Amino acid sequence: MKPGEFIPPMLAQTAPVPFSDDDWWYEIKWDGFRAIISRGSELHIYSRHGQELLGHYPVLKTLEAQLPDPVVLDAELVAWTPEGPSFSGLMSQDPHTPLMLMVFDCLYSHGRWHLEKPLAERQQRLREAITPGGLMMITDGVAGAGEAYFSAVKTEGLEGVLAKRLNSPYRPGRRTEYWRKFIAWQTGWFWAISQKRVEDGRWYWKVAERTNRGQWHVVTGVPVPAGIPVDPAVTLLSPPIAVELLFRERTREGRLRHAKLRQWRFTDSPSGTHLVSPDRTNPPRSGGILPPDGSAAIDRSRE
Repeated sequence: MKPGEFIPPMLAQTAPVPFSDDDWWYEIKWDGFRAIISRGSELHIYSRHGQELLGHYPVLKTLEAQLPDPVVLDAELVAWTPEGPSFSGLMSQDPHTPLMLMVFDCLYSHGRWHLEKPLAERQQRLREAITPGGLMMITDGVAGAGEAYFSAVKTEGLEGVLAKRLNSPYRPGRRTEYWRKFIAWQTGWFWAISQKRVEDGRWYWKVAERTNRGQWHVVTGVPVPAGIPVDPAVTLLSPPIAVELLFRERTREGRLRHAKLRQWRFTDSPSGTHLVSPDRTNPPRSGGILPPDGSAAIDRSRE
């Protein structure tokens, strides 16, 4: 293992609820691609799974002059739009969309690895190793006030918060309890309009919403909950089933990112103009509800 090579990033577990603790550090969870900046004789920027990102985002090659010495940093590559961080903008690879590497950890600098050092010391090494500016900034945060910080982040419409134990080492490639994530989920009511069996044998609902013209616009697909009877002869659901989803954000095309099923109802008659009220959070006996953290639903999150 040496600078310039890929180091698999440390990952966070999902916390069931936000918490506050003076022994923990809290920072924004940016909505982008995980990026390992590994500078040896040449600069490499790797995705979470080791894919070279410089070919997809050539503007990042300008960092080579900003990082003349061997260093390995952990960061998030974020696309900035007038509305704030945009994962859709990152996926589009539009050369006119401004990019920023939000750096939050230092794994190697000044000829030494820091993996066994506590987070607080690695943060100090990070400030010594780089000068923020250009396409690279250091992620800020707070110690102790996790719940208040999460509330502020959620109000700003950001993805969530990463909580990190201040005395924790860095564990490459492992999802550990040293790091936790609080996700700022959005919620909404939609309609399951059809069902389909996929290659792995599971059944999925196609979920949609009504447009102003009274047509269906598909927003996502979610697994049919365990215990719900499925008739293999049926494709279209008549009447459609009212479903409440948790999701990260809407794409420019109106689809939902990282959607999870929270609850569903069979007793509400579908209407082209009136959806089930989001205020009705207690489903009737003919429906069902999943845990608030979505643990029983599919999770397609990047981390």
